[in-house]
Amino acid sequence: MIMNKVQSALIFVAALTVLAPPIHAQQSKTASSLSNADVYARYEPLDEITTERLANGQYRARVPLATIRAAQGPMRLQGALASETLGLAIAPQAEIKSAKLIIRHVTGRGQADSDAHLRIGLNQHFIAQLDAATSLTAAMDEIRLDPRLFKPGFNLIAFDAVQRYTFECQDPTAAELWTEIDTLRSEVEIVYERREFAASLADMDAFLSPGIGGVENLLIATGAEELGAQHLEWGAMISQTVANHLEFRLPEISHAAISKSEAGELMLDVQGESARAQSDLVLVGTFDEIGHVISVDPATVAPTDGYVALHPSPFDASRFMLVVSGHSPEAVSRGVDAISLATFPFADDRETRITEFDAPEGLVIGDKAPLRTGVSYAFSDLGYETYSSRGFQTAQMNVELKLPADTYFEDGDDVVLSLDFAYGAGLNEKSVLNVLVNGSFRAAVPLQNPRGEAASGYEVRLPARAFQAGHNQISLEAELSKNQQGACAARNDRHLAFMVENSSILHLPKTRRFLELPNLEVLSESGFPYTTVSAEPFSVRVADRSSDTVAAAWTLVARLGQIHGDQFRGVEFEFHDAPGKTHTLLIGPRRALGDLSTSGMSLQSEVSTLVRQRDRRELKETVSTAQVTRLGRNGLLMSGENPVAADTLLTVLTAQSSASLLDAARNLVRPSHWSQLDGANAVWRQNPATFGTMPASDTFFVGNLDPRTMVEIQNSRRPWLFILAIGAFLFVTASILSGVAHYLRKQLKSES
Repeated sequence: MIMNKVQSALIFVAALTVLAPPIHAQQSKTASSLSNADVYARYEPLDEITTERLANGQYRARVPLATIRAAQGPMRLQGALASETLGLAIAPQAEIKSAKLIIRHVTGRGQADSDAHLRIGLNQHFIAQLDAATSLTAAMDEIRLDPRLFKPGFNLIAFDAVQRYTFECQDPTAAELWTEIDTLRSEVEIVYERREFAASLADMDAFLSPGIGGVENLLIATGAEELGAQHLEWGAMISQTVANHLEFRLPEISHAAISKSEAGELMLDVQGESARAQSDLVLVGTFDEIGHVISVDPATVAPTDGYVALHPSPFDASRFMLVVSGHSPEAVSRGVDAISLATFPFADDRETRITEFDAPEGLVIGDKAPLRTGVSYAFSDLGYETYSSRGFQTAQMNVELKLPADTYFEDGDDVVLSLDFAYGAGLNEKSVLNVLVNGSFRAAVPLQNPRGEAASGYEVRLPARAFQAGHNQISLEAELSKNQQGACAARNDRHLAFMVENSSILHLPKTRRFLELPNLEVLSESGFPYTTVSAEPFSVRVADRSSDTVAAAWTLVARLGQIHGDQFRGVEFEFHDAPGKTHTLLIGPRRALGDLSTSGMSLQSEVSTLVRQRDRRELKETVSTAQVTRLGRNGLLMSGENPVAADTLLTVLTAQSSASLLDAARNLVRPSHWSQLDGANAVWRQNPATFGTMPASDTFFVGNLDPRTMVEIQNSRRPWLFILAIGAFLFVTASILSGVAHYLRKQLKSES
């Protein structure tokens, strides 16, 4: 009996061993033991790049693939030979010690018996090839990367999927040919040390890098006894400068006051020794304010010159200390303007003087600014190279363009493409070039010349209403068809050729401006109206002078500038707790906002989402801040019509205290929070799941449409108001006619 039980147990174990799915050779033991159950799918993925300091002084950075990929969602590799390349930036300060790629992937089950695989490359070097995961769940592979293959700047990680489901006359576009990579749960993990800082001012683009080991904490220090509007503006410009260099990341921005110890050492009034040691430092102010802590002799600097210097930080030799100073606020502003201009020709030196002839003047439009309407752009102006494809039945070129947030196309407007393109010979009459706008089909160009053709200035008219304010995509999709006979008549497809020249031109019609506000979604996508690329003047006001409140303002302003690569040069900055007479961005803790609010809303301290209750008072009325008491750890962003200036927007960022306000601002600018902005009001905590929004109770319109069109739009968006207005008009008319009739009857009776 016992022997039978032992035999049964052995048979059961053997069966489990035979039936268990194979483990990939590239997987680590930990990953292998977990991949079959796919428990990684149950863990909350990272939504941003994280860096931690290790006990040995090194740093570990975890970079989810989703954070270095422009497209949203998983990476889907479709087709017989599908590929995608991601760029991972490494700052020159980082010396890579070890690195690994953790990748969670799955392949269509139709390829289970076809030996499909996934090839991984780094900077055009072969790294590994992974067996396709065609089982019921995804596989988790861990690949060690050679640190010597990394270089400062962008490093290219290539994913090539070689896929097939049959060895006889395969359709390279078949639905079965797909591999999907989970970009949230796949990541690059890098361990690095920081090199001693040795850059010069000419290396500004290098050390202000978006890469791993770059600027992660930015400490802006001032020496004035009391901060003024100019300090607020300087810090905002410096914050935007760093943010624009980092492109898709934001540093953790802080403010500190400068002092000098009895021993002559620089001291910063900031909480925590680690905050000083782990931050890159910027000292800004006049010589009277910070001259006692910097090494330059003010007598060597001309009275009107700005002074800019770069040194290793006295608190950490691997980080920088940037000094911007001068004898007067105007001289300091020249230095700030110089470092904010990406193309400023700094010499290969540690310090320089900025004369009044060197400093940039006027408005500097960001390099990611929207296109202007009424203008023609060549594809080369938009940054595109000539596109060419051979041997594929489908060829596609995508043209991305960004339009101003207040763009309004009228009926009958057309966006015109003047295409310079060519296609190969031997195509049949089914070949066509499809033109799509934002994923919707809009036009087609037949490719029917059997001898091939080179067209110049071929005009394609697209309805302007197919485009929207903000991001747009024009897709040129060539479907190349050939004559075939039999199952596998022709294997040579090199005659399937298609090309689009970058001399092709995009013509945008002249448009008017129109936008309904408040709209926090528009704010998150375009920054409108708080951006210098729009035609709307605005001001930034900070309710108190505490370091945390000032840092919160700089954080939000840096995020708004980063949208278009913008610089808020010439914008009014002021310490004030009330809105101005233009569009106003007001930042401050609740206690410092006086008796002003922008929205009648209720907030409960025990929950972190908005209570969707609004009172019926008009926004122009002053509302007591008692409605936003008990904010607790929540941040609150409110927007509505400015109570002191009609048809202008007031946006208020607030929290319970200055420290809470800084935390709220840092959380708000994270992609996980920023992308959720919508409606007129928002509230949040650190966890993105706590984000709540509420629509506007009242809206208004900005733009330059004629009154008739404005009324038509308002009636179309609020038909019930139009119906009520017509009803009221008819009622008043009927009442008047009834009164006239009654009067006439009375007169007739009196005469008779």
